[in-house]
Amino acid sequence: MRAGEPTSEAALVARAAGGDADAYGAIYDQHVQTVYRFLLRRCGDAHEAEDLLSVVFLEAWRARARMVAIDDSSRPWLLGIAMNVVRNSRRSTRRHAAALARYDADPLTGAPTHDFADDAVARLDANTAAGRITVAMARLTAREREVAELCLLEQLPTGTVALVLGVPEGTVKSRLASARKRLQRVLQTSELPTQVVAADMNTVSGRTSLRPEASAP
Repeated sequence: MRAGEPTSEAALVARAAGGDADAYGAIYDQHVQTVYRFLLRRCGDAHEAEDLLSVVFLEAWRARARMVAIDDSSRPWLLGIAMNVVRNSRRSTRRHAAALARYDADPLTGAPTHDFADDAVARLDANTAAGRITVAMARLTAREREVAELCLLEQLPTGTVALVLGVPEGTVKSRLASARKRLQRVLQTSELPTQVVAADMNTVSGRTSLRPEASAP
């Protein structure tokens, strides 16, 4: 970066949108860990998260002309791309699993002998707060989970999440309230110690933050 040049992320976004690879590299360095954490929570596998991470930043570079800074940060925009990449990956995985299931079915009933559902959740560490809450989030609807992850785990304001998802802020607030109620019910019916449940409930209710640590390769 040249001496005297603005260093705000909005300035970096403007330069990256114009094709400045150095500015885009600075944005990558600033947000790669956050995007990797998000992907790891969604897929539960480090190697898959690494692969998806490459896809996210490749897609972001291809779409750089549409890059925006929200509250002087490109993080919400990048997480929106990451969410779409995960959706597309899950669709492909489900199609592949369905094809495999046809070959791995009970010959009498036709039912699959292997359950491909919740494989990612099964790989998470349920002994950490991040793991417990992520496992609980698997009980949410897809729309509730998107909002809960962005608001509760990524700590994005509801107005910012509304921009990322392309829905009214009131819709985000409604989905978040529904997600919190469902998460609290799941946590309350768990067999965890009372103090652990209380701590997780505080995170779900927004009284404490949760930014799980995970390092990108």
